[in-house]
Amino acid sequence: MPLMKLPSPQQLGRQLVGVCVLVCLLLMLMSTDMSVLAQSKGKSSRFEEAKCPMPLPNDVNVTCGYLSVPEDHNEVNSRPIKLAVAILHSHSNHPQPDPVVHLHGGPGQADLRRIFGYLNASYLAERDLILVDQRGTGFSEPSLRCPEVDDATLNSLLQGRTRQDTIDGDVAGAAACRDRLQNEGITIAAYNSLQSAADFEELRQALGYAQWNLYGTSYGALLAQIMMKLYPDTIRSVTLEATMPLQQTAEEPAMFGRALHEVLSGCANDPSCNAAYPRLAEQFRAAVERLDAQPVMLNVQLVRDGAFSKLPMNGQLFANILFLQLYSPVSIPYIPFMVTQVAAGNGQVMVIPANQTLRLLSSGIETGERLSVTCQDILPFTVVEDGTQTAQEYPHLAGVQIMTSWSIHPVCETWAVPAMPEEFSMPVSSTIPALLLHGQYDPRLTTAYDTQVARSLPNSFAYIIPGVSHQALLTSPCAQAIAATFVSNPTHEPATGCLAEVTAQKFVLPDELYPTSAMVNLTYATLEPLNPLLLVLLLICIVTFIAGLFSTIHRKTQSLAIRWLSALVALLGLVTLLALIGVVLINLSNSTLIGFGIPASMAWVRFLPLIIGIAAIILTLLMGRLWLLRSWRASTSIRSRIYTSAIALAGLFVSVWLLTLGFLP
Repeated sequence: MPLMKLPSPQQLGRQLVGVCVLVCLLLMLMSTDMSVLAQSKGKSSRFEEAKCPMPLPNDVNVTCGYLSVPEDHNEVNSRPIKLAVAILHSHSNHPQPDPVVHLHGGPGQADLRRIFGYLNASYLAERDLILVDQRGTGFSEPSLRCPEVDDATLNSLLQGRTRQDTIDGDVAGAAACRDRLQNEGITIAAYNSLQSAADFEELRQALGYAQWNLYGTSYGALLAQIMMKLYPDTIRSVTLEATMPLQQTAEEPAMFGRALHEVLSGCANDPSCNAAYPRLAEQFRAAVERLDAQPVMLNVQLVRDGAFSKLPMNGQLFANILFLQLYSPVSIPYIPFMVTQVAAGNGQVMVIPANQTLRLLSSGIETGERLSVTCQDILPFTVVEDGTQTAQEYPHLAGVQIMTSWSIHPVCETWAVPAMPEEFSMPVSSTIPALLLHGQYDPRLTTAYDTQVARSLPNSFAYIIPGVSHQALLTSPCAQAIAATFVSNPTHEPATGCLAEVTAQKFVLPDELYPTSAMVNLTYATLEPLNPLLLVLLLICIVTFIAGLFSTIHRKTQSLAIRWLSALVALLGLVTLLALIGVVLINLSNSTLIGFGIPASMAWVRFLPLIIGIAAIILTLLMGRLWLLRSWRASTSIRSRIYTSAIALAGLFVSVWLLTLGFLP
């Protein structure tokens, strides 16, 4: 057997050099995304002012425009895309040079269409506040909307499909959306956190800021951590709200259980609430089982076309609606009321919460952007729990699942985008001053995540904000004060005295609210969508009542009974409509209240339609006799008869209309 010829020292050296070069190339390729993006110089970016894409009051001091960036920062000749930007200018005549930039959550939830929530932000006292629709969202171009997926999810809910049928529909919708976006020339894999981080860096350079302060919410907090890794020298401070870590655990039922437990225990610790709603956990379980045995059909309005449809609400959907209600501090005081009403058989109390859920699913998030980011940046680094701990800690949640996560794994397989490199998920270690805020009732993220992230941020401060949920800075004056103090001097612990002054959550008690679906029906009949003809008829009725009331007082030719009865109908009709306007205004200030009924202090309104109806019927009969009998006609003028008849007809119209809407004693 011939001996193998050994390479010469020169050949061996060349081979070793080749291997080293190959290894280096492979390592370079593996780290391309992180390194190239970190070296972004903003050469291809430009910011151009433009008219704001959303209507705003004239007194809002804002500059809007678009930032042009490459779709793929790693490609030299990548096509440009546009990011919508709004700069809310400081109330100060001499603002600080380092603005606050908000990184919105979702992923896929745009900022500019929610700009009204930031017009009075505490940051504006000293600094500009920059809002950006991240790539693929909102007014940015292109928008990665996926109506194919949204419609599939909506249809599954409306048709009460099984879990597997829901998954199949979502997968088919994702495939259709993926193909459409790719046919439009969109590289869906370019919509991820690394690319977004580079977008923000180019925006900073284009606007000429040396440093700025990051304010990231939920997924935006994850994006902020990426920016801390890539561009630490450009960041003066970081505020993380509802922190999402780079590595997390997928156990949404446990997080829902924790947030719901905060509500249930808060009620149990309040003597008045506990007396009104005893054994809430048991009642929640009873409500779920009742709906699973016999789903309730809810009349809901679809965002896509304004049409009304029936939504079958089973126990699973009820729990998921409550899960989403926990996001809103306005809804939280009503949760004990919702649970007990549904457990007692009044499932119709969930009409407005169900509508809010459908609106969120249909218009709240750009689903394509959510999938691109989730499938590349979040899901690959998420540990899935088996639910055992949840079942032990929260037995009333047995079998409850968060429906939005049902199909995410098969949908991500269909979306077919590559996972980020492993280094992406490594915790950020930084000395940048950081503030971590977490709402007490947050159902999506846990305070354990704040602890997890803060471990490698030695200059960080973390606080739980009582009484609020997922976005504490939008709803808590205390959180706003803490954040403003921190940004003013991020190297010092902020003043937090307001935390001790926040009062315990007050829950709506049964004697404060009269449950009725009439307000929902009234809202749908007049305002959603706007019904001009009906509003004109109601205005005519108001004018008729006012004119008739004055004319009745001054008429002396009619019989005393007709005069006083017509005055009574006019007065009752006027009081009824004005009272309803007052109730509507009260309810519009709290859209959740509309779904449950009317304040107990206004419950007397429900008696008026029947009373006015009885009076109007009697008046109509008398006027019929007056028109028909010559002996009666001789005692009144035609003008008087017309006035009185108009009052009677207006009273009948108002009475019948309100009774059909559900305003019953």
